[in-house]
Amino acid sequence: MARGCILKRHKKSGGVTYSIKYRTADGTPVKKAIGPTRSDAEQALTAALASVDRGELRSPSRVTFAEASDAWLRRKKPVLEASTYRDYETHLRKRLKPAFGDLKLRQISRARIEDYLAELDEAGELSRKTINDSLIPLRQVLARAARDGAIARNPASSTDRDDPLELPYERPTMGVLTRGQARAYLDACPGWYRPMAEVLLGTGLRIGEAIALG
Repeated sequence: MARGCILKRHKKSGGVTYSIKYRTADGTPVKKAIGPTRSDAEQALTAALASVDRGELRSPSRVTFAEASDAWLRRKKPVLEASTYRDYETHLRKRLKPAFGDLKLRQISRARIEDYLAELDEAGELSRKTINDSLIPLRQVLARAARDGAIARNPASSTDRDDPLELPYERPTMGVLTRGQARAYLDACPGWYRPMAEVLLGTGLRIGEAIALG
């Protein structure tokens, strides 16, 4: 087989269906049914071969979550803010890799993810918000794997509002300073910090955002 090819099959009903064949980055042959039009098959084959050329498309039976997450984080680093990158790296290193790292991508199911959430919750060492936040990089790693064809679907996707994946928790309400409280806060600030305090109060910016403006 060349790098890839398109196969045409005549159905008993009289129509035709197209499929594509190619090899993944690790040499595994893949055959995938596409649909009734050759143009769709050509587009699918072009996309698959482009992923192979980038070294992204490998056999789902061989790619582990640790391998996929390392590749994903490496690709995302240039476009992430430093704080976001640190958060994702921490979630992957401390929580997600210990739980899923040795598993093949196809072995990660919604049930396994629910067990992961339950175990962290029962341990009582992390807030439910922190546990839920760890789902962000997990979802993105698996979403990329699904787009690349390494898995059929993303088991961490949660679109059913009646059956959410996230753990429920009480979201804190945001308090607002009264004029008197704001005045007392400014009066208590040292002189060198007061201009910054006035900017924060007047704009609602976070301190990191205000510093970035300078």
